[in-house]
Order: sequence, then structure tokens, then C-alpha cells
Amino acid sequence: MLDLMYKVVAPATPLEIKVQKILLQHIGRQNAISVPELAHELGMEDFETRQLIKHLVEMHYWPIGSATSKPPGYYIITDKKELNSTKYSLIHRALSILGRARVYDRAGWVQEMMGQISLRLEDEEKTGGDKL
Repeated sequence: MLDLMYKVVAPATPLEIKVQKILLQHIGRQNAISVPELAHELGMEDFETRQLIKHLVEMHYWPIGSATSKPPGYYIITDKKELNSTKYSLIHRALSILGRARVYDRAGWVQEMMGQISLRLEDEEKTGGDKL
């Protein structure tokens, strides 16, 4: 069983129950469901679906991974490898966004923050630890 830092909050609304039923059919990275397919099943737009998944992860601690390579989409994380893959993907995306923000940062604190994050990320990837 996947050991999570936080306790997953059970679905409370009919929409959350529906999402849970769908995602329980997409366990593991190899069984990801695409955003358009999930949105269609929920009767929502793609953007609304992404916002819902974001909410379920950030506020309810659901172990939902995402992937952009084949098969792209969302899935229930099953092991530490999938968890780390999702985590590293999000960190790299955040660094990319900070790289753009750095262009507008005259004070230089964005560059400093990027450096600190990059060093910790490199260390974690080398050691395989969970220091972030």
C-alpha cells in the first residue's frame, strides 16, 4: 500500500464520488485516463476537470498522478516510483515557470529561490531520498 504523508479525505459530494469511481478504474501510470475523456465522463470542460483534480490533490490529499507522455492523463498513484515521478514532474514545471518569472524580478529573489530548489532536487535525485 502506498504510504502517504497525509490522510486522504473521503469523497463528500456527488461529483467527488463520481470522480473517485472513475479514477478507481485507472489505477497505476499505465492506466491513465486523458483529461478530455475524464471531462467527458464528468460532463465538464477540460479546464474545470483540471481544477477539480487540483482541488482533490491539494485539499483532500488524493494520490492522483498525472502524465504528459503516453498514455497521458490522470491515474491513482500505486507506488513510490509513481509518486516520485509525479513530484519531480511538478517541481520541474514549477522551476520552468519560475524561470520566466525571473525575467521580471529585479530584486533577484526568484533566482535565489530557483537555486535553492535546484540544489535540493539534485541532491534528492542522487540519493533517492525524500528531502523536499
